[in-house]
Amino acid sequence: DSNGRILSYGGSIHEAAATSLAKGDYTVTLHLRHPDRNVLEQMKDVPLQVSMAIPEPLVANVYSRLDVASTPAVTGDNRKPLEKALLRHGHRKDLYVARPTADLPSYAAPGDVLTGKIE
Repeated sequence: DSNGRILSYGGSIHEAAATSLAKGDYTVTLHLRHPDRNVLEQMKDVPLQVSMAIPEPLVANVYSRLDVASTPAVTGDNRKPLEKALLRHGHRKDLYVARPTADLPSYAAPGDVLTGKIE
């Protein structure tokens, strides 16, 4: 944290656990050990996953057509999001999720990934 304290530690696989943090600036330090230096060199650009909850859910409509889902801001053409779909065992249906039309959180940047659930 800003006082130089260690807030959490553990293994990267077996002991991995979520850590809740208050708003602020943090530094993540990862120490890796391996007998083969080449393996460590390949790990230089390993991405870090940071998961944050947003205060209000973002609505992203689901459509049965790609062209409609690709242009969610278009209105007036009688498009309607898919409300229900019944799929029997073994059947398939293409579903397309449109981008949210509401403003994204201010901290969202190009390359960020938003994940969620379909209800």
